Amino acid sequence: TTARQVCELLRALCAQEGMAVLVATHDPLVESFATERYALAGGVLGLVSASSLEPEATGDTPAPSSR
Repeated sequence: TTARQVCELLRALCAQEGMAVLVATHDPLVESFATERYALAGGVLGLVSASSLEPEATGDTPAPSSR
């Protein structure tokens, strides 16, 4: 799909250039390319999960920080 091709290009660009990309999406396919996932709840941005490339990533959903 086009979404997959765009995500693969962004992933390659990030690796090649050492940069980050921020994407807001509800598309599970696009989300599957993320190395970190954040959620906005009650005006607070919190980490939902870290990269599945990291062995210690559990996928647990921690409570957002109160900052």
